[in-house]
Amino acid sequence: MRPLWADWPPGTRVVIRYRRPEGGFADALGDLVRADDERAVVATRRGEVEVPAAAVVVGKPVPPPPPRRAPKGAEGQPSLGGESALGGEPHTTRSHGM
Repeated sequence: MRPLWADWPPGTRVVIRYRRPEGGFADALGDLVRADDERAVVATRRGEVEVPAAAVVVGKPVPPPPPRRAPKGAEGQPSLGGESALGGEPHTTRSHGM
């Protein structure tokens, strides 16, 4: 039986769910580095993960990750304090009932 990654070229972004030796399941999400009939190697955020073909439950190619969001207060993003998003005076918070 051919592994599910047989037709995926290296560099393809994939997710592969596999059984962990200690029990349970894990997902390897990232770029396929290399693969053969015995295993696939996926470059994840935490480093390369080697997935044995015998442990694979399911997998598929996936689209690229969405663009990272700018941190709050970054250029072009509203923030607390400073000028309001509409320009002009800084926004202040009023305490009611004091």
